[in-house]
Amino acid sequence: MDNTMSVNLSAHNTIDSLNFLWVARFKYGQELKQIDDNGTEVSFKEVLDRMKDLESFTLYDKNNKENYFSVDLIKGNIQYKSNDYIAPQFLKEKKNIRLIYFRRRRFLINVDVGVKGIFIIYFLGYQYLDENNINRKVIFQISNEGNFLAGD
Repeated sequence: MDNTMSVNLSAHNTIDSLNFLWVARFKYGQELKQIDDNGTEVSFKEVLDRMKDLESFTLYDKNNKENYFSVDLIKGNIQYKSNDYIAPQFLKEKKNIRLIYFRRRRFLINVDVGVKGIFIIYFLGYQYLDENNINRKVIFQISNEGNFLAGD
């Protein structure tokens, strides 16, 4: 008896399913948006190729651009703003600050129906060397609805 199941997931891998989009800000005021002014998606590889000039990286709610999570790669801070609430920032000496950003998709699949649900999680943060040259990480885990966990 063959119990395999075939599900086409490619239809669920579109930019439309994302509630958060990124904006990268570089030295000299240059900016790169995930969706450019022509409506075309820009590859994250373009950010990676310019990492040495990256100053900040922001995930904003595409339905309300006033809500966002932003990593300052100069000071080593993550700022969170939602509905006029701005989380406090904590400054501490950091060296060699590097961006952490990726997202994961989890599919809930029902044998009878196929894809029953999609869960998108964004991971945003940075790693750095502290005053003792120990590598540290600060990461936010953000749901597609804007709920988040922070940890280091």
